[in-house]
Amino acid sequence: MRRTFYILLVAVFASQLTIGVVNVILPLYFRSLKMDMTNLNLIFTVFEFTLLFAMAFIGKISDVIGRKYIVAFSLLLHTIVSYLNVVSTKILEFAVLRAIRSFATVTDNVVAPAYVADIFRNGRGMKIGFLNAFRHSGVAIGGLIGGVIFGLLGFKYAFYLTSGITFMVFLFSVTLMKEPVKEIPKVNFNRNLSKDLIRLALVSVIIWAGVRAITPTLFPVYISEVFHQSPAIVGLIIGVGTLGFSLFNIVGGKMIHSLGIKKTTLISISIYAVASLMLYFSNNLILSSILFFIVMSAFGLSNTGFSTWSVLLSRDHKRAQDIGIYRMIAGIGAIPGLLISGLLADFFGFKSVFLFAAIVFIASLVSTKIFLQDVKTV
Repeated sequence: MRRTFYILLVAVFASQLTIGVVNVILPLYFRSLKMDMTNLNLIFTVFEFTLLFAMAFIGKISDVIGRKYIVAFSLLLHTIVSYLNVVSTKILEFAVLRAIRSFATVTDNVVAPAYVADIFRNGRGMKIGFLNAFRHSGVAIGGLIGGVIFGLLGFKYAFYLTSGITFMVFLFSVTLMKEPVKEIPKVNFNRNLSKDLIRLALVSVIIWAGVRAITPTLFPVYISEVFHQSPAIVGLIIGVGTLGFSLFNIVGGKMIHSLGIKKTTLISISIYAVASLMLYFSNNLILSSILFFIVMSAFGLSNTGFSTWSVLLSRDHKRAQDIGIYRMIAGIGAIPGLLISGLLADFFGFKSVFLFAAIVFIASLVSTKIFLQDVKTV
């Protein structure tokens, strides 16, 4: 089963590579068409909205038909959507394709963590940390590739590349991945969804509002327009920041085993709040880039924490479904985060968004401290 795990890592890397390309290219492309931040974030909100519905049932489907086929389907869907991005010419077409891509992205958020939990009974926190690291290394490299190719050749060539990569990994996943043999759960098969998991999801709503206020649309546009940087430099800054996110998923896995999930998460949210507040006061490109790297690195710590938390609180026989419900509820926070971010940027300037994010992170820090209980890892 280790071969399946390694192919899964490559699969989520390829999937998120396309997301990294989109996150850099589309905001810059739409802004070149004189679109304001409110409408730009509204398009990205469509993705988050459809993602909520996709999470509600794709996890459940994978519990029934198996993880392998959902992973393969998501890669094939990425391939098709990336190619259609090449031939699209209208903003509405990009918005629709962005919404369709959400169904492929669910695999990385919901099915992949459940797949890892099915394969490994011990050390899940560390394994999920590696999974998240590969996922967001894809985002980082995709952002860099997207910025460079957009600046040199135009956005369509980046989508040609991602379409080819995801199709190749699709072929590997179909032929080489295996379904794990599921153990009969030792807990009551009919027990209800954990109240602790619901509380975790509700606290995560606040986190996602703060994170989505800054990424994926605002910071690339902020660097491009306030500091007058080229798409290649924007892609480099976003890529390096996301690489920090990727690496600190692994650090988060180690911290969880030494400090516990709750303490690791509290540390990461504290870093969020401080770095976001410092972004509000920063007027320097290098300092702002470093602070973005710190924000994304802290996001990596908390991402592994919340991912592991949701896995440990889910039911063995309905693991992907439960993780999907958690992600669906948590993802609701992305919608107000994006919408408020766009409005603040248009009416009060980009820096007002950083202040908003800092306030949201402080609220999430208090909520995590009061409402969440630590869970023993294995």
